[in-house]
Amino acid sequence: MEYGAKVKSEIDRSKDVFKNKTVLVVAENVLLRQILGEIFHAAGCTVWEVANEDEAVAHLQQNDAIDLLLVNLDYSPVEKVEKNWRNESALQRNKTLILIDHINEDTRHRLDKIETIRLVRKPFSMYYLLDKAKDHLLNIPDGENNNPTLAG
Repeated sequence: MEYGAKVKSEIDRSKDVFKNKTVLVVAENVLLRQILGEIFHAAGCTVWEVANEDEAVAHLQQNDAIDLLLVNLDYSPVEKVEKNWRNESALQRNKTLILIDHINEDTRHRLDKIETIRLVRKPFSMYYLLDKAKDHLLNIPDGENNNPTLAG
């Protein structure tokens, strides 16, 4: 099976979970924001894209119907995001995936205790990201999905 067919097959497999879901993508990098948006749009989601946390908070205060918040951390330290998340109820209401390069163990342990946040270490495949998002939306505890994907 060619790569394009594998991608389509994996996205089609996820469509039931993502159908009628709304994702807010937060990424300063325009290209990454567009790619993440396209992945979730192709999976069946309605996608909103913003450049930073301030825009995300403003969007969340005006739109209650966000099912998943996808936050890329390239330039903001995770501790700043964690502080903003703890102080902003608009962020706390949403299931959140935080895409990170690296994180210290203390911060990781603190974030692991927050049920609405899941961490996704970079680099990751599109399939792994979709699986993490799907598990989070279905309330499957982190690390308990044994379904094989093209990533594994």
